[in-house]
Amino acid sequence: MLMLIAVVATGYAGYRLGQASERAAEHAAAQRIPALASEEQMLALNRALQMLRSGNPSEAITILSDLKSQSGSHPSVAYLLALAGLQNGDRQLASTAANESISLKERVSDSLALLAVVETQKASDRTQMAMVDPRRRAESFLREAMAVDPANPYPHFELATLLRYQGNRQEALQEIEAAKARLNPMDSHLVMDITSRLLRLESLAAVDLPPQQTSTNDPRELLPAAYAAMKRGDFDQAADLLRKTQPLMDRELFIYLINDPAMRRFAKEPKLAEFYSEK
Repeated sequence: MLMLIAVVATGYAGYRLGQASERAAEHAAAQRIPALASEEQMLALNRALQMLRSGNPSEAITILSDLKSQSGSHPSVAYLLALAGLQNGDRQLASTAANESISLKERVSDSLALLAVVETQKASDRTQMAMVDPRRRAESFLREAMAVDPANPYPHFELATLLRYQGNRQEALQEIEAAKARLNPMDSHLVMDITSRLLRLESLAAVDLPPQQTSTNDPRELLPAAYAAMKRGDFDQAADLLRKTQPLMDRELFIYLINDPAMRRFAKEPKLAEFYSEK
């Protein structure tokens, strides 16, 4: 009986200890993760990013400035405002917002790299008078950015560009190689472009698919066209389009994209076997 009580007591103590550990972990997570932005704020942030991508930084600045004035907004807003300012040619806004991002300990490495770009622009602006060579300040910012986040490839790339224009090609090459080693092997822009097109085509009936665009060497057009041919049941044309696409991109990237869930549905078609037989 005493043994049973001891076992039960030990089990209960372990259960309470587990509960305490779980609460501690939840509390630690709450401390790490900022308050979530509202759905409306996230939609506004997405619009601002789309404006930046489409070359409309002034509209992005308006949206981001409004977001920045709101409580509970996304923690990267100051950095994105700096980026929009840089794209809009407003170096003062870029510098102010980047320094604010650093003071908030948000996107510190990226913000330092952005400050370096501002300094590089100053170096090429003959109307600017500086006590210190802006290129030296730019290099200092980039090396600090690399120290803050050793995994960030972009300060290495920016430093390589700076060193190249200074005639230091050997060190520039070393920095390019360092940047390459830190990049995701997948071309994220290409993946996102193609995936978004596949998603749009996936929702259409075969009779509603757009006309084929085959007179191109752009994988962003060719792979969706191959998928459209699959949906129409024209697997000869789909195979031709995939053969045309395959040499235009890295093997790993091609394999990744043809295994998108939309395209993978047709993997067992005999005329597509050459692409899927070893996958």
